[in-house]
Amino acid sequence: MSEDSQRLNQYLARCGVASRRKAEALILGGRVRLNGCVVLDLAVRVQGEDRVEVDGEPVLPRVALYLVLHKPRGVLSAVEDRREQTVVDLLPSRFRPERPFPVGRLDKDSEGLLLLTNDGDFAQRLLHPSAGIVKSYEVQLDRPLAPEHRERMLEGLWSEGEFLRPLSIRSLGVPDRRWTVFDLVEGKKREIRRLAALFEYGVLRLIRRRVGKLELRRLETGVAQELSGEALWRQILSGGIV
Repeated sequence: MSEDSQRLNQYLARCGVASRRKAEALILGGRVRLNGCVVLDLAVRVQGEDRVEVDGEPVLPRVALYLVLHKPRGVLSAVEDRREQTVVDLLPSRFRPERPFPVGRLDKDSEGLLLLTNDGDFAQRLLHPSAGIVKSYEVQLDRPLAPEHRERMLEGLWSEGEFLRPLSIRSLGVPDRRWTVFDLVEGKKREIRRLAALFEYGVLRLIRRRVGKLELRRLETGVAQELSGEALWRQILSGGIV
């Protein structure tokens, strides 16, 4: 076996087509060809001169891209949308051919630190609950969070068939007592907003301030910064400011 070979699903993930798990579904669905032949075997490996296609389109190795973006409010965390501006629309044109996609969720009305990449393996590694990457959000409510509501949130609550439980909730430590910090590990869709709504709080602003130990402080709104994958992962684990 060549040392340069890699499993087909890994190759697709590294080319930014999909995560490894979704790449497996593409293979099993008969949508992937290797050297002109449909491949259904997940154990098949790709070597240097092999030709890979998905839905008839060639899949070429691409330069791995890792970006940190200060997402503004009112912008979708999506690759494209016919009617609304997306985070990819904010990127300099030189990045777009590499097909970056947002890692995880940050809803339209929220702002702050968002990672984008075309490396499916990196995205899966970062998002998997086993990685234990904590994400911190500074939230301005329409009134100070009552201690009894904080305790009930920390115990966990059901909403829309999902169990929601933040890792921690604490005061931001500023004069405006409406600001609170929520720490999440596995963020469900609009989790903080749903928790607040259970006690009839309005969310005025929601800012993702940290991913792991990487903190958003310097980047201006709407601006992206490129990092190497190694540097980005190191800052997430050990600390850094963007």
